[in-house]
Amino acid sequence: MGGEVGGGGGSYNREVSKHRMTNLLRESARPLPSRAEFDWFREKLMEWAKENGRDFPWRHTDDEYRIVVTEILLQQTTASAVTGLYESLFAAYPDWKSLDAAPETELRERIAVLGLGSQRARRLKALASWVAEHDWRIPATREELEDVPGVGQYVASALLAVKYGQPEPMLDVNMARVLERFFGERELADIRDDPWLQTISRLACGGAEAGWAVLDLGAAVCRPDPYCNGCPTKEGCVRTAGASAGRHTETRSQ
Repeated sequence: MGGEVGGGGGSYNREVSKHRMTNLLRESARPLPSRAEFDWFREKLMEWAKENGRDFPWRHTDDEYRIVVTEILLQQTTASAVTGLYESLFAAYPDWKSLDAAPETELRERIAVLGLGSQRARRLKALASWVAEHDWRIPATREELEDVPGVGQYVASALLAVKYGQPEPMLDVNMARVLERFFGERELADIRDDPWLQTISRLACGGAEAGWAVLDLGAAVCRPDPYCNGCPTKEGCVRTAGASAGRHTETRSQ
């Protein structure tokens, strides 16, 4: 990839350095794209999302309970499946206390349509039990969140981005697919530990709105079998026509 890390000025350098200081990241040996490249990608992405972004009920709440539970339900299933039971599930279990009190067999039956019902039910019950033991509160920092049973890196990022407006990336395999095609392949097998993906995801699409936009693009266009002609970022994509770092810079300067 082309571009110097310092391409966006002092604030960009400080932002990169801050992320590298977190316990999530090790410094990548590869040079990062410039701030201009990240800005171009984000601009094209958000323009596309205005017309093509999806709308789900969980994108209209800042309730930490609904955010966390929904993100757990969304893993390894489809958004449409979760949409189908969203209202009825939260009508039955409107808060942590009702979820904690729910029989596990009942909860499992309610979410069985999503698949992995037993696994999801155990995870949600363990989480509700932990919250009950901690005065019905979920932490508000990444370090604390990732120690909560059933949360992990992705759910922590979603909560921090959606509820608290932090520039955290909702990095999953779908976001990784989009970012790797555009910016270049990751270095490690596990996306949770990869320094390249962790850094570029924060700088390219940190925050709820940009995160949702990438996920929508991955679902509609940048699929496993991609529809590149419909992609708003195809002109700068590494995957498309084997674009070189030089072409990245030339394309975006026009």
